[in-house]
Amino acid sequence: MGTSGNLLAYNRGWSLPELDFCWTEGPFAELVFSLNTDLNDYHELRLDCAPYVCAKVPQQTALIFVNGMLANVEILTARDVVSIPLPRLQRGSELSLVIYLPNASCPASNEPANTDDRILGLQVFSIALVQNEPLRGFPRR
Repeated sequence: MGTSGNLLAYNRGWSLPELDFCWTEGPFAELVFSLNTDLNDYHELRLDCAPYVCAKVPQQTALIFVNGMLANVEILTARDVVSIPLPRLQRGSELSLVIYLPNASCPASNEPANTDDRILGLQVFSIALVQNEPLRGFPRR
């Protein structure tokens, strides 16, 4: 997701990419992808991220929406990999990912020595599309 990443366009809610990551900026961050493969019931996105936390903001709550539907809610206090289930979609479809961060906050307002005046929520290192294997004994749909 940083300057070394391969995402071509960010929608609203993203700061400029830094070397190995990109911050969400503001309470909403959105990405829209055009799929180059079909998605089945075993696909998910994996979001490698770290929350902006400090003494005044001990955690970030992330409500994650896929194509307008709530897909996951995470409470983050440290770097983690968040799994986001995906619906079945055909190649060429658009996939919209919106992350709502009600605890996004300004470091300059929370930490006396910090001059960063952005509203930060998540530090995103990567977003990967993963196809999992079905559980043994459960047929593919």
